[in-house]
Amino acid sequence: PWGECRDLESGKRVGPPSLPAPPTCWPNQAVLSNSCARLTLLLDRAQLPRGVTTEGLCVELRRLAASHQAAIGASHRLVLLCDLKQ
Repeated sequence: PWGECRDLESGKRVGPPSLPAPPTCWPNQAVLSNSCARLTLLLDRAQLPRGVTTEGLCVELRRLAASHQAAIGASHRLVLLCDLKQ
């Protein structure tokens, strides 16, 4: 319930997700399809509490998005993928 198993690619990079998002919507793609959106968050590591991770932030963003969708009765699918900028 806390994560997803993925293959490791060369250089220990985590492989693509097995989610219903098309490859053109995966993080760090140069060009996105018209069904995707990109949100870039810049965080100052000095201001973050010790132990905060990209995945932890992503989990919280997913939780907020799911709560909002449930509150408004949204029927469309939202997939939130997170990654570190290369």
